Amino acid sequence: MPPPPAASASTTVTATTAASPPHVGLSILVSGLSVSCATLCTNPLDVLKVRLQVMAPEVRPAAGPRETPVGMVGTFVHLVRREGPAALWKGLAPSLVRALCYGGLRLGLYQPIVAGIESQRSHGEGGGSGDSAGRSTGVHYEQTDRGSGGAGGYADGKEGGRGAPSTQTDMTTKIAAGCASGAFAAALLNPTELLKTRLMADARTAAAGTAQGSAAAASGGLAAATHHVAPCGTASTLAAIVRHEGIGGLWKGAGMSMTRSAVLTASQCATYDEVKRALVAATGASDGLGTHLCASMLTGLVTTTVTNPVDMIKTQMYMDTRGAGSPGFRAMGGAFGAMQLVLARHGPAGLMRGWGANYLRLGPQTVITFV
Repeated sequence: MPPPPAASASTTVTATTAASPPHVGLSILVSGLSVSCATLCTNPLDVLKVRLQVMAPEVRPAAGPRETPVGMVGTFVHLVRREGPAALWKGLAPSLVRALCYGGLRLGLYQPIVAGIESQRSHGEGGGSGDSAGRSTGVHYEQTDRGSGGAGGYADGKEGGRGAPSTQTDMTTKIAAGCASGAFAAALLNPTELLKTRLMADARTAAAGTAQGSAAAASGGLAAATHHVAPCGTASTLAAIVRHEGIGGLWKGAGMSMTRSAVLTASQCATYDEVKRALVAATGASDGLGTHLCASMLTGLVTTTVTNPVDMIKTQMYMDTRGAGSPGFRAMGGAFGAMQLVLARHGPAGLMRGWGANYLRLGPQTVITFV
């Protein structure tokens, strides 16, 4: 009789150790570093996306060249020709700070939230289901250690030998965890996103004194509404925001930023898993690098299409620097007013402005993050 209890105790200790999660701080750090690497590689595309979104409608003069570039390629040529190649790296400093902190929190907290939801669910269902949830949670953490620290690392459906696959986590749990982690990170780090956008759109603010900038401002364009700010760097831009808009101005557009982040994180975390599993099932390919690359690019396609309208509205809100008493979308109800202006100036297609640059940015960024 004595030997069986000893063996049982040993088995219990082994199972507990396998299911114990890694330190949450390590997961957040690795996730932040992976997103920072992706941001460093895709900053020029982010600049192009912002320029396309803040650009005034195309002006077609009777004679002479167009006053505004058309499309992503035209914007790229226009930007490099007038501002130099270094302009493609505007806003890099706040972008990296945001990526390290925001990316780490957004992806690093996803896993503990999933584990917490499954733990609460298992407690509610009784002891038998608790053992199953424990095995599932153990697999989730094992995938994170093996992966890059991104969502795909711990929910990509690979089996770690004898363990159950992490795909046991249902879609509802993935989406809830993704929305919660993404919204929290976006709310906390909204000032860095605001700074990044203002710096990337620096040509709009610098040109406000020219004939083009004056005409755009007179027409009520949000992109040219920065007439009293002419920042030349991160510190001066931050000081200008606080001086003209107050501390609360740093959290302008935070609601739309949280919405975008929640949608982005949920679609990334959920779509990547399902797309990769479908690819493996449909093609019979191994769960290798090629499958990861294909799944990541397809995930970027979905996330870009879903988030671009929200991103367009968010950019307009970030670029509004007028006072509280000035006319504009604030008087019409924040995000809803901004959407009205976008529709009035560009039509429904305006909500998808910058889609190409956004996809070229999110596609590789998703690859780097998950692979």
